[in-house]
Amino acid sequence: MQILFSGHNSCFNRGCEAFVRTSAQAFKQVWPQSQITLPTRTPADDARALSDLGDYVHPQGRHAGLLERALCRAQQRHGLAAHAVWPGPVPRRWHRALQGVDLVVAVGGDTYSLDYGVPSGIAGFDGVAATAGVPVVLWGASVGPFRALPAYERALARSLARYRLIGARESLTQAYLEDELGLTNVVAMVDPAFALAPEPLPASTDWLTAIERAERVIGLNLSDLIAQQAGGEAVLAAETGQWLQAVLSDPGTWVVLIPHVANPRQPGRSDGPFMRRVMAAADIPPAQAARVVMAGEDWRAGQYKQLVAHCDVLLAARTHLTIAGFSQGIPTVSLGYSQKARGLNIDVYGTEQFHIAASAVSADSLQAAIEAALSARETLQGQSLRYTREGEQRNDAVLAQAPGWLAAESPAA
Repeated sequence: MQILFSGHNSCFNRGCEAFVRTSAQAFKQVWPQSQITLPTRTPADDARALSDLGDYVHPQGRHAGLLERALCRAQQRHGLAAHAVWPGPVPRRWHRALQGVDLVVAVGGDTYSLDYGVPSGIAGFDGVAATAGVPVVLWGASVGPFRALPAYERALARSLARYRLIGARESLTQAYLEDELGLTNVVAMVDPAFALAPEPLPASTDWLTAIERAERVIGLNLSDLIAQQAGGEAVLAAETGQWLQAVLSDPGTWVVLIPHVANPRQPGRSDGPFMRRVMAAADIPPAQAARVVMAGEDWRAGQYKQLVAHCDVLLAARTHLTIAGFSQGIPTVSLGYSQKARGLNIDVYGTEQFHIAASAVSADSLQAAIEAALSARETLQGQSLRYTREGEQRNDAVLAQAPGWLAAESPAA
């Protein structure tokens, strides 16, 4: 059984690592003899991050050719052939990648959206696979909306209709796919990373004893994507600094900065360097700054999840870091820049009270959300743990039908 995981970028994004790791473990239970090919931009680094799965997960370099890059740029920047999911000839590399593949599992999470531009190569590859008769499953995804590009939206709907299954990880996506795009091959599931196992923290974590003794620990993750919608890096630094000075006025409070995404191509956009710039601009008094620490930037996804377990409350921009909080019953506030954060909060907590849109981030909104989350700690813990438990059962039920994906005809055939 040969499975290809499509849509993955790099395990330098620990959310991608969590998604791939838990998905690979799940499919290995269905097909114990399966081998999984993982096209990635960073094959050597991904092999290290997933070394414990090395007997069946095989990272391979993913390098788009000249024609592929040109067509992607043309569609994303100039609207070329917006009526088509893939606007030109099928790259030979795609045909080679699909040789001998029994199942394509799209693991991009939120790549089927306009958050990062038109998903030309991602949706294009999966659509070509489905058209060629290879079973395609879009796994644990947030999709759309694509209302801003009506012609592309119609073309994508036709392509998605050929997939054997679309697993929607939050209710806003499910409603969009079923009610607006009219798809009938959609099932509800939770993000597979809810099942990620925590891992022990590195032995060199010298500040761990201090936060274990602290009266209150706040986990904080900020990203450049938030800054883009919050009025810029300087504005975000000013608001965050004002809020941090207020919470750190309590000498029993510590703040742990948690970098969850690194960007080897643009290091300045990585969470770690970005948060260091924000902290430098925030101008926090030295006595308070001594109680602000940052986790290592080379940890594995499971280690970050273990760190989150030490927090009393978590504020995070990165989706899979919020999932690390939700899945352990940690009161979690999402700093959202897209539909997925809203959808998850509505599903997990039944409200958007603990979701702050990036454009609404301020010292007051951060403080209000923290106070509300801590006040509702027991309620939020019960809701999120129940959601996690029921969601994993739902995922198991979906996986129980997986053998049928290979035998079934495409829904649109």
